[in-house]
Amino acid sequence: MSSHIFPVKDITLATKRYTIQVMVVEKGMPRTTSKNAKPYQRILLQDAKTYAISNAVVDRLDSQHRFVEHCFQLKISARTPIQARLIDGLTIRTLKFSFTPIADVAAIEDVEAKIVGPKKPAGKTMVTDLPIIDQGLVPTNVTLWDQFSDTEAAAMSSLPGPFPIAIAYRLKLASKYGTNLGTRNSSTFIFNPPIPEAAALQAWCKANATAIKELPTGCASRYRPTKQIAPPDNKLVKIANIPASVAKPVYIGVRGTVQLVDFNQKFVYVACSVCNRGTNATGDGEFSCNHYDQTVQPITRVKFEVEIKDPTGQISAAIFA
Repeated sequence: MSSHIFPVKDITLATKRYTIQVMVVEKGMPRTTSKNAKPYQRILLQDAKTYAISNAVVDRLDSQHRFVEHCFQLKISARTPIQARLIDGLTIRTLKFSFTPIADVAAIEDVEAKIVGPKKPAGKTMVTDLPIIDQGLVPTNVTLWDQFSDTEAAAMSSLPGPFPIAIAYRLKLASKYGTNLGTRNSSTFIFNPPIPEAAALQAWCKANATAIKELPTGCASRYRPTKQIAPPDNKLVKIANIPASVAKPVYIGVRGTVQLVDFNQKFVYVACSVCNRGTNATGDGEFSCNHYDQTVQPITRVKFEVEIKDPTGQISAAIFA
């Protein structure tokens, strides 16, 4: 490597008269800054020989905006020399992805957020819920917040075909009331990526279009869905082996008989239409949700207790709908 060509990891505030050879592995949607409404676009670079970028301004990256180990960022402007090299022909097709199935998302520990999205005064937050699915047939929502609701949601709605594909990076996870995903400032989406995994998922969706249409959607998908494929036998847990308490939600499979024991229990309750938590609202109009910090419409939800039995024991369970 020539002396004036630096690896990305070696760029610091003291680096001068340098060139990096990189490829773009992530490209966010165009944004505007909150302070002065200047347009910008965030990209993630990786050492390669697709582009040569020289002498871009190096600035320190605040910890709250950092999602990679490097603590500096490049500010690329119209004056920054950029040359397309394409020496090794690297594209997104050559990248190796490690995708997490939706059914396994709840097992991931997210220490950054327990509730999807920031709390803001009512009327100042833009929200779009996007239903998603993969080969596990476990539907859930991705909540797009603020600028994601304004830009990415519009881009998704214009994608061609019945089953557009998206790669999502660095989503928030909330699992207190089922598995729910949401955007954070560092989240990025790639739409209809030209990779084998995307082609395989789209072909699977087309082949299973009828089954997908029958799955629950909307607010109910914030809860663990009631219709999904059964786990394999080696993933089932005997009731006697279920722990009495856990530090965080864990989703398991149990094979047994379900029986409704208490016919006098309350089967419906009034809930917030956004977070699905129970409220004291009467259902006659809008109310202020103490958990979501918004003025919303109440909805009626179903909840009742059942008893599940297998040869090793019995346990109570709550069913939501």
